[in-house]
Amino acid sequence: MKKALVLGAAALAALAVVPNPASAGEVKLGGYYMFRMQDTDPTVIKDASGTDDQQYWKHRLQLKMDMIASPKTHAHMVFRAFDSTLEGADSGLLSATTVTNSARAADAAQWDIRQGWLETEAWTVGLKVGFMPISLNDRILVNDDTTGFATVMLSKSFGDITLVGADVRVRESDIGVSGASAISATGVVTSAVAGGSGFAASAPTIAGSNKDDEDLYVLSLLGKANNINYQLTSAYFYGGKGGFISNNVSASDDWWLAATAGGDFGLVNATGTVIWERGLEDSDVGLTATGGETALSRELRKGGFLGAVRLDGKTGFGGWQGYGFYSSPNFTNVTPQNQVWSDTWDQGGPGNVKMMRIFAQSNNGLSNVSQNMWGLGAGLIFNAQGWKINPMLDYAQVSDKEPLGGTQVLYDRAWGGSLMLSTEIDKGTTLLLGGTAIRPHDNAVVVGAAPGVAGGPSSTMHTVQAAVKMAF
Repeated sequence: MKKALVLGAAALAALAVVPNPASAGEVKLGGYYMFRMQDTDPTVIKDASGTDDQQYWKHRLQLKMDMIASPKTHAHMVFRAFDSTLEGADSGLLSATTVTNSARAADAAQWDIRQGWLETEAWTVGLKVGFMPISLNDRILVNDDTTGFATVMLSKSFGDITLVGADVRVRESDIGVSGASAISATGVVTSAVAGGSGFAASAPTIAGSNKDDEDLYVLSLLGKANNINYQLTSAYFYGGKGGFISNNVSASDDWWLAATAGGDFGLVNATGTVIWERGLEDSDVGLTATGGETALSRELRKGGFLGAVRLDGKTGFGGWQGYGFYSSPNFTNVTPQNQVWSDTWDQGGPGNVKMMRIFAQSNNGLSNVSQNMWGLGAGLIFNAQGWKINPMLDYAQVSDKEPLGGTQVLYDRAWGGSLMLSTEIDKGTTLLLGGTAIRPHDNAVVVGAAPGVAGGPSSTMHTVQAAVKMAF
């Protein structure tokens, strides 16, 4: 399991401007290369046609460039030179199914700038602007995954307390579109308020908002009291009035309050987080062509909460770790897909198989892994002969089997776990071996359904990997 965000100093480093002692005009380049061989069945449905069992090689080269003008002013860029499948004797560096000029052009287009931002200080106030990584409240309220957010951020420290304010530009267009088609916008909060699946399947006249932007306004306080590090956050999404039909009366907005506290309590490190969501406010959201309200819109209107705790400690042979979380059926998070509870949920790296996350997305009808779900996990860490051995057990279950009212989930719970082994074979170079398996449980609604079709019986999902990673 990836380490939870350590509040206090590490959190301030992630959110505030951190002076860099390097000399002016310096450019630093770092990153990693990773190669992975994988055998996986990532499908919940048994004998899913064409994709039930996959074997492939993947590799990724990710680079970070730090451009330093002064100890207080520096810019950063994160980009991927390639992130692809390896195949063919002469198909080029990046994967192409046929060796043609157009295929090679498509490969070259995969060069991907993931993040780019500037940070400086003006009159003792930290300033960050651009497309940057953001983590809030133990990476649960907001987590950048492997990309970033378009943001203007200010920060000011007062002793052990730091106040951070940010305007996150969710999308450079209004929340509505013309016509009666589905709204399938991308972005941090459009996926949040829609559960990742868009707002309404149809609406009488979706004329768009009176505001041409969607923004998330964040105010966060980070500090330390005795041995407790804490973070308090308010996040408000505003998409403008008249976002769904052209009455221009109600505003499309949502609001989250989050609190996180953690510290070292002798033998145990503990971090707890509670998030409250008010619910989407828009009296016209989800109206159908006949004027009725959809089940999804009713769910969006309702608020909810999420609570989570992470624990870890050291032992004579290595250590241990655990987590638990619960999200109410109507809770919708700011970034609903990016929670990382363990390797069973999200392995990371090229060809990443998010096994428990795939189960969570498939079962609750909301495409949202931090909604209508609760889970537990525990694992051990053994250090033996230069190897780190990490077995993990995980369990997840939906909070409500009918999250949209009358619509049953297909697979209501799953047991699983992972076994990860790693050892350093040279400076900065690590060999990784391991695997993950989970077994979803069929809800009564799918009993007797044919294999290979939507709603068919579930199968044991698995992935086995061997990888090598060099960090520089």
